[in-house]
Amino acid sequence: MLKDAVQSEREQEADCARIHAAVHLAETTIAALAGSDEAHERRRELRDQTILAVADVRRNIIRRADQAKEALCCTMCQQVRFYIIYNT
Repeated sequence: MLKDAVQSEREQEADCARIHAAVHLAETTIAALAGSDEAHERRRELRDQTILAVADVRRNIIRRADQAKEALCCTMCQQVRFYIIYNT
C-alpha cells in the first residue's frame, strides 16, 4: 500500500511538471509570435494543444483519486472485519 502511495505521489508530481511545461511552452511560443501575421492561427493551435495536454493530466489525477478512495474503503473494511473477528 505504501508503495502504491509513493508511486501515486511520483505520478502526481510528474503530471504537475507536464502542466507547467505545457503552459510554459505555450507562453513562450505566443510571446515569440507576437509580431507575426500568422500569430492568431498559431495561438489557437497552441491553445488547443495546451488544453489537450492539461485534460490528459486531469484524467490521470481523477483516476488516482478514485484509486485512493477505493484503497481507503478497502482499508476501512479490513479494519472493521478485524475488529469484529477479534472483539466478538
